Amino acid sequence: MEDQPASAIASLKKISHPQHLKQKDYALYALLMCQGMDKCGIDIKSDSLIKEAVNYYKNNNEFTRAGYSFFYLSRCERNKNDTQKQAEALLKAIPCAKKSDNHKLLGFVYSETASIYRSQNQIDSMIKFNKLAYYSLKQANDIRNCIVCLIGIGYGYYQKQNFQESLVYYKRAEKEAKNIKDNSLTSPLYKFTSLTLFYLHDYSAALAYARKSIETKQAEDPTNWFNLAAIFEAKNNLDSAKIYLSQCLKYKYNSPDCFELLQKISEREGNYQDAFRWAKLKNAAKDSINEDNLKLSLEGLEKKVNFEKIEADNQKLIIKNQRFTIIIALIAILCLIIVVIILIEQIKKNKLALKHETDIKIINRQKIKLQAERISKIKILQNLIQLKLIPKKNLSQIGAQYLKLFGEVDHSLSAHNNDIIKDIDSVFHNFSQKLTARFPTLTPKEILVCCYLKAGVKQESILSLLNIKSETYYHYRSNIRKKMNAGQDDKVEHILSDI
Repeated sequence: MEDQPASAIASLKKISHPQHLKQKDYALYALLMCQGMDKCGIDIKSDSLIKEAVNYYKNNNEFTRAGYSFFYLSRCERNKNDTQKQAEALLKAIPCAKKSDNHKLLGFVYSETASIYRSQNQIDSMIKFNKLAYYSLKQANDIRNCIVCLIGIGYGYYQKQNFQESLVYYKRAEKEAKNIKDNSLTSPLYKFTSLTLFYLHDYSAALAYARKSIETKQAEDPTNWFNLAAIFEAKNNLDSAKIYLSQCLKYKYNSPDCFELLQKISEREGNYQDAFRWAKLKNAAKDSINEDNLKLSLEGLEKKVNFEKIEADNQKLIIKNQRFTIIIALIAILCLIIVVIILIEQIKKNKLALKHETDIKIINRQKIKLQAERISKIKILQNLIQLKLIPKKNLSQIGAQYLKLFGEVDHSLSAHNNDIIKDIDSVFHNFSQKLTARFPTLTPKEILVCCYLKAGVKQESILSLLNIKSETYYHYRSNIRKKMNAGQDDKVEHILSDI
């Protein structure tokens, strides 16, 4: 389709009864047929075929084909000289082209929109859309159409009489056209460059480009002869100017500019009779053009108003749809946030309940274990007394030993232990004082155990230093945990590390 559209059309025509195809296949057939005919330069004025593609793709998410369908529909409307419907089709093609991320399609749509603004003589809008088309086609690496856009931008600045800016874009187009041998591009480019240089009074450069334009033009173009005549007149080479003007008249180039230049040359030569004749022809040509321009301007004004109204309505609809989409999205996000918060709170409650239940079980197990140990040891002592293995006079000593077994000895500390606490406080910044302030119910012995744990002393060393058994040590730890309200997963060492 890109390289040999005629062959593509021939292949499509081999399909017998295409209207009997499935809707999807027939839509693609219609789009490809219109695309091929457009590439072959065949003006399609009937929109019945392309509308098959439009009606199918506009309701699907195939944005590229939807964009091309609206684009070729706009071409059909252009061929029917219906600017309003052409504009409507292009306005629908633009969002499809943007969603498709097809830079070439988007460039074509912007370029076609620029041509509408050019026909309505809205030069600023024409320049804007030609620039948008150029940037899109540049990303698509479509050099030929990039050159067309640059020429369009240069022509826009030429119409605004900003000749310096116009020349910048013509030079850029010439640079990009170096490796393209296409006279249909280079000839108008050289001609417009020549005109721009003429108005910048660079007549030598203007003459060089005018001659290049004639060399590359395949068909005779009287405007090229007129350009050369104007340049020679500015360079005071009147004979050469008259030769090229005679060529213009030969090809019936009855432009007021042509007659005005002939009038000017006749006046400079002192031939006032011919000057008067050229003046009359110039005025007649101007009157004819003014009448045509008046008709066109009224038609163009109506088309411009209709196009702007459609564009404004379309923009309002887009904004309305965007607002609706944003509101729906915000509501969905808000609902999602609420659900997540509820789930998080429920999970937290479940974890707390589970933790509380586990803590109760651990505490109950520890209570049962301690109670069993107490009962067992009491029975042993009672048996020893009954067997008279222990003298009654030593019962007070046995009671002390019993109390020692259960960690119920005197809680006061020796001077040696107080010194150890002071040493640990000096290293860990008054640890024992902070511990007492936070857990005031801890006994001195329990504080000493905490100090050893804070200093990283192992269990065996603590048993030896305090001269206690492991049961007493665990009893201390159990009491410490209770007073600290430690959870099941909380270790005493971790709690002490935060103090």
